[in-house]
Amino acid sequence: MEIKITLRPDLFYWIFSHSWLILISIGFSLYGYDMPNGYIKFLLFLCAFSCIPFLAISYINLLYTKWVINNEKITIYKGFLIRDISYIEMYRIFDYQERKNIIQSFLGVTTYIIYSNDKTSPILNIKSVRKNDIDIIETIRLCVEMQKQEKPIYELIN
Repeated sequence: MEIKITLRPDLFYWIFSHSWLILISIGFSLYGYDMPNGYIKFLLFLCAFSCIPFLAISYINLLYTKWVINNEKITIYKGFLIRDISYIEMYRIFDYQERKNIIQSFLGVTTYIIYSNDKTSPILNIKSVRKNDIDIIETIRLCVEMQKQEKPIYELIN
């Protein structure tokens, strides 16, 4: 049984979690528009438009982030200009968790936390993915058990 699940962060959760910054940027620019020329108007526009690069970079990173789960490993794709691809072997995973805050519950997204013996990413946060019909935790659990039976590699865990 070949398993391949691709997970991506949810756009609506990104908009909701960055809404305070978007509103501050819009508010400063509208408030500064009605002011007479001067230093305060310049500072308000500077504050308003300095948020735009942060929002743009954050949004682009959201578009280029995904997690691919298959039978043998979890592959993590991140980055736009500098592409980072990481792997976590299933037999290295020793615990997993599903977490939702109140905003995530409202929007129907979930954060999965995976604990492993991997040196590069011992704690993997699969943040704010849309909950679909597939039970991700159960799928990971089954893949971990299959890989531990197929590859009898034992590692010491503190």
